[in-house]
Amino acid sequence: MKGSLLALLYVSALIGGVVAQGARASATPPQDVTITAFFFPAHTWTATGGITDGGHWTSGCTHFDGSFFHSPVVGTFQDCVFLTGADGSVITLQTENVLTLTDAGVCCDLKVNWRVSDGTGRYAGLRGEGRGSRTLPGPATLDGQVHFDGP
Repeated sequence: MKGSLLALLYVSALIGGVVAQGARASATPPQDVTITAFFFPAHTWTATGGITDGGHWTSGCTHFDGSFFHSPVVGTFQDCVFLTGADGSVITLQTENVLTLTDAGVCCDLKVNWRVSDGTGRYAGLRGEGRGSRTLPGPATLDGQVHFDGP
């Protein structure tokens, strides 16, 4: 009886390992990506690396922290950014932002932490995160890594 139980546990562990290996094998490996978001004259974006696409972007669900309004030097805020690609597929980014005055005392440098929170169309299952920066009024550059979850 003890031998049968050990054999059953061994087979279960072996099957579990094969299933887990199969699940991991279906996800894509992380790839470097650079996303550039332009603000003027229009809200457009381009990406190279793990994503090669471009289109327009919108912002929503912006939440300004108290420091944004009460500090003359630095402010923080969170935002959702929706990147719509050439075929209409959308990448949703959650961002955490720190805005500071430049050394010259003029507005502003922006530091960004971002992560992919959702994707539609060809971006369904996209995951990723990274960091970025922007010196106003120039474009924002977001660097990081992305991959697709398996089925």
